Amino acid sequence: MQYNISRIDSTRVKITLSGIAQDYDKDITNFTVTVALSEFLNGDSEISGTIVSVNQGIVFKAVKGELLYDFEGGDLANWSVVSGNAFSNADVTNKTDWFAGTFMQQGTYHMWGFRDGEDVQVGEIRTGTFTLEGDGKINFLIAGGNDMNNLYLALVNASTGAELMKAT
Repeated sequence: MQYNISRIDSTRVKITLSGIAQDYDKDITNFTVTVALSEFLNGDSEISGTIVSVNQGIVFKAVKGELLYDFEGGDLANWSVVSGNAFSNADVTNKTDWFAGTFMQQGTYHMWGFRDGEDVQVGEIRTGTFTLEGDGKINFLIAGGNDMNNLYLALVNASTGAELMKAT
């Protein structure tokens, strides 16, 4: 789990958590926030030491919204490598072209499995568990190969393990 703290005003901060979606499907209440004393705007004579820790009255609310699994961090953050050697941070790239043309990726970074080991690698990578809501639509961008048995993206029922759909 990663976090970012930004100051709203002299008495409030916004803490944004990022990580695997399954970490955020329920409110988080068992959490301790530790802040360096140097982060306080005004000195407080009641505060002693170099840090302040609080573990009561803190609730991070789970917010339902759009899940975005991509590679825009330049690495495999939010992804879990399940097996094999086909997926590593070295395969995430911002290259826009390859020996036979140009990539048509969205954003800056994308997964290029060929980059760090060519086509001999095999493996499986997963997102966190999520629930499709609303109209149940899901969007994805996939390219490379045309082999429905070996090179594909699958939507899998987390409870049963059944593949609901595949695309290559």
